[in-house]
Amino acid sequence: NSFEISQQFKEEIISEAKSEDEKDESKYNSHQSRKTEKFYQRVSSSNVIEESEEIRTCGCAQILIVDDNAFNSQVLFMMIKSLKDDANAEDSPFKDIDIKVDMVFDGYAAIDQIKKRMSNSCCKFYKIIFMDINMPKIDGFETTKLIWKTVGEEQKNMVVIALTAMPWSELSDDLEEAGIMYYIQKPIDKDNLETV
Repeated sequence: NSFEISQQFKEEIISEAKSEDEKDESKYNSHQSRKTEKFYQRVSSSNVIEESEEIRTCGCAQILIVDDNAFNSQVLFMMIKSLKDDANAEDSPFKDIDIKVDMVFDGYAAIDQIKKRMSNSCCKFYKIIFMDINMPKIDGFETTKLIWKTVGEEQKNMVVIALTAMPWSELSDDLEEAGIMYYIQKPIDKDNLETV
């Protein structure tokens, strides 16, 4: 029957065509997979992905408190911690921040801590430094200048916040000269801390 032969021939042609399409699709997927793998190898070799993963998973403290008074440091730490606790609210900008703190009790110890931190394999710099201004041996102004000299001026992501009982009007020029961006007057108020 010519119709049956013709129909069978059509089915064979369609089957072969589908088989070729499947082969082509498999080749395309394999090619895309190789391209994707090569892309991630390039990105990984530039440490972009690896550094991103390290930042998300490492246990490095992101905040350094420099104050010669251990009690003041502990009070500030508790305030920072309370900001994190308050951040459990859904509308809080702090809810996804993992707050960890290091403390040192004089300016020279701060410099040593900064140098030690720079030898880390992941987070080499603190994001925030709370700097007491009135400290023995070396004050907060000189300590901050030495910190900037140590880390380099290009490290612009780090923020230094002055802690002092003195009014802003008496300190503004010295703060600017030292490279201190923000100021909190003692005694520290939690609302002012959150605002900064």
